[in-house]
Amino acid sequence: MDKYGLAAIMKDIGNFDMDTFLGRRSFQKTVYLLQSFDAYLGYGFGWYLHGTYSPALARDGLAIRDIVKKMARVKLRFTSAATQDRHDVFKEFAEDKKTHFVEARRARMWDELKHGVVKA
Repeated sequence: MDKYGLAAIMKDIGNFDMDTFLGRRSFQKTVYLLQSFDAYLGYGFGWYLHGTYSPALARDGLAIRDIVKKMARVKLRFTSAATQDRHDVFKEFAEDKKTHFVEARRARMWDELKHGVVKA
C-alpha cells in the first residue's frame, strides 16, 4: 500500500503509535483486523509470539511514523463506496470494544483462519 494512504488510514482510525512495543503491536493487529473486514491493504501476516505480525507492515509503520504525526486530521473518503462502508464499519467496531476483547477476538480469528473456518 502507498505510505501516504496507510498514514491517512491510521490517522483516521486514531490509534497509531510506533514509539512503544504496545503501540507497534496494536498497529499490527489493527491492520490485520481491518483486512479481515475485507479492506485488503496488501499485507500478509504470520503468527508470532505476540500474535499476528507482518514484517512488511512493521517497515511501513516505521516509515510513516513522522508522516502520521505531521498529518492534519481529515475526513477520510475512499473512491469505492464498498471500501468506505467497510472502513466505517471497522471504525465503529474498533471504537466500541475494550482492548482486551479486541485482542482476544483477533487471536481467535487468526486461529479460525489457520483452520480454514473464516476468510480474510
